Amino acid sequence: MATIHVISPHRDDGALSAGLAIQLLSEAGHRVVMVNCWTRSDFCPYAKRKGVNRVSALREAEDRQFAALVGGLTVMDLGRTDAPLRLHVSVNDVRLRGRLSSDDLAEVETLSATLGGIVTNVAIFPLALGDHIDHSLALEAALRCRASGWRLGFYEDLPYAAELQECCVEAAARRLSRRLGERLWAATAQAEGADRMKARLIGAYPSQISESQAAAIREYTRRRQGERLWLTSDTVSLLFPQHHGWAVCKAREVQPFEALRCALHRQSRSSRAAAGRVIRAMRAMGHIQQEASNV
Repeated sequence: MATIHVISPHRDDGALSAGLAIQLLSEAGHRVVMVNCWTRSDFCPYAKRKGVNRVSALREAEDRQFAALVGGLTVMDLGRTDAPLRLHVSVNDVRLRGRLSSDDLAEVETLSATLGGIVTNVAIFPLALGDHIDHSLALEAALRCRASGWRLGFYEDLPYAAELQECCVEAAARRLSRRLGERLWAATAQAEGADRMKARLIGAYPSQISESQAAAIREYTRRRQGERLWLTSDTVSLLFPQHHGWAVCKAREVQPFEALRCALHRQSRSSRAAAGRVIRAMRAMGHIQQEASNV
């Protein structure tokens, strides 16, 4: 059996995105370790808790509750500072930031070196759907780790993935495949009542997701009939030699019209996000009136 490290940018990402897969892999006899990277945080939008220490403690408690629900899961915290605190920006400004800065790349190198002393067999990283900077840095670390010969997998970041069209999720996997220089396999963790199982697991994080986000995650899982991971071929052969409880297939080829449609989706999201950043900046500088809040 393998040791599988699930790389979670924050305390909740691994659970929200791959909780069902974590449970099934653990039940299959694999040793699963969830590695939380950026754990110093003051983000808890749905709990009345303030201050880095108090919020971080609350999020740690939620994470341990998830581990108890799964059973047999080891949790490891790296203690790094999350993007809003590290970059001195608002939560709204940690997505779609454009090119990585020199500080971002230094963070990638530090994370890669740290993980290099931890991971042994397999590491499952975020696909970085939603373009949150910390998720993107984790993905960059994964690319460096692949060059060192690691077996890799990637999960679809929730709740961000639920905001996207299916073609956009598949396009992200294809872009990653091109960067890796190899075709990925799609492996779906399947179970009867997968959406109900997922709802039970993500219920451990009431400070992090709203009822509507929890419903969107459950619906995303219901449509999938489980959770989908994107895996390198050597990960598939190690973890799923017989595919019990998993639907495994090569990532499909995209049709030209699908690529065009997806490009339009991405352009629309990028334009909306850019407009939102400009409006927030102008409002902060006092150059914009209240009526612009409807833009």
